[in-house]
Amino acid sequence: MALIRLYQEYEKICESGKKHKRRPSLGVGRSDASRIIDEILQSHHRDWDMLDDRKRSALRASFHERKRYGKRWSLVVDGLGYGGILLCSQRMVNMIHNSSVTLKTLDAVIKDIRSYHPDVMHILDMVKPLADDLLGRGRISCDASGILRKIQEYQDADRKSHA
Repeated sequence: MALIRLYQEYEKICESGKKHKRRPSLGVGRSDASRIIDEILQSHHRDWDMLDDRKRSALRASFHERKRYGKRWSLVVDGLGYGGILLCSQRMVNMIHNSSVTLKTLDAVIKDIRSYHPDVMHILDMVKPLADDLLGRGRISCDASGILRKIQEYQDADRKSHA
């Protein structure tokens, strides 16, 4: 969730900056995005002004990597809901963390799940209230045991149909 929030906050700041062109670029090779990243890092690292260029560069690289993963996980949430994070397979996790899998490919996989796997979508719909509470609001206010009971009933019915 932290990676998704990092990515969303970065995007929000970038969009806000496009609407209200704040200040001129900081120099050659310093884009607005670079300035925004430095501002975010500075707000999280009180000693930012005392760090040498090597340490700042390492923090920027780490930020970019976390932002990239946040964007990829955000794609999962947008396509499958928070339940997609809770219930995703190890194979999906590997795809998200494999930089050779493009966003376009990841999006196609998510669309494939939505279109051709109604069983998966049914389970995601069942856990939606629980996932939304847990990951969206940080607390559970829905009937979690009722949701788990529905999943168990679905699983039992699925076993019977394949027996």
